[in-house]
Amino acid sequence: MKNTKPIRLPAVAGSFYQANPEALKRQIEECFTGEYGPGRLPVVTEGPLNSVVGLVCPHAGYMYSGYAAAHSFASLASDGQPELVVLIGPNHRGWGRPISVAADGAWQTPLGTVDVDRQAAQKLLSECKEAYDDPLGHTGEHSLEVQLPFLQYLYGNNFRILPIVVYTFGFRTMCELGTAVASVVRDKNAVIIASSDFTHYEPESIARRKDMAALKHILELDAENLCRTVEDMDITMCGAGPIIAMLTAAKLLGATSAKLNTYYSSGAITGDTSEVVGYASVTIMR
Repeated sequence: MKNTKPIRLPAVAGSFYQANPEALKRQIEECFTGEYGPGRLPVVTEGPLNSVVGLVCPHAGYMYSGYAAAHSFASLASDGQPELVVLIGPNHRGWGRPISVAADGAWQTPLGTVDVDRQAAQKLLSECKEAYDDPLGHTGEHSLEVQLPFLQYLYGNNFRILPIVVYTFGFRTMCELGTAVASVVRDKNAVIIASSDFTHYEPESIARRKDMAALKHILELDAENLCRTVEDMDITMCGAGPIIAMLTAAKLLGATSAKLNTYYSSGAITGDTSEVVGYASVTIMR
């Protein structure tokens, strides 16, 4: 019988990251070893995850934010090997449902193909009334796709994913999503990755002030005050909703602490500090 499993093909290979597999591996290694990265290649700890519950990872082109992403994935690698990775990111185009779940099939990158965890997806859809099985929301979207090559570099294709994109950032709705995610992954060897860049296209000094205010609440695991601060300070971080959902889930799963691994802006890469985008790496732990 012919396999008809739907495959999501990469949308930003060749632009956000290298399309050639070997070139992509070299690019990822540069993110780990480069000036703004962790400074060394990661060592994967054998066995299930021990303490890491969630991550905040950026999603710009690797030449800009890949170093910050490498910090997140280095912290994950040192903690163990997840069997399920829940990916929550912003839907930049606004296509599809406000909460769009990729509930079937597999996602392909130049490094191979990773299966969607159908059982986890169906449980999420039953637990969160505002979530829908909607591939349209993932069409052309980069915020989750750019996480996959890092994960594949670490773990091959030996994990499953639950991809979720949102374009509604309402606090109540994101808390409901986070509560559902916690229910889905409880008692599983899983990590929840919230994909977000921080302030967009403001001067370096302003971006850093705003981003530090947001990061303060993330490090305190305080989703409610994060939401309030983002609104009050007009912080243009595109993944505020995904982070709120991740923090909600993480606390329900026993998270007690967070670590800021790195923060820098695009100005550090380009030298132009007049209009920057902020990038941060945060690890959430039990």
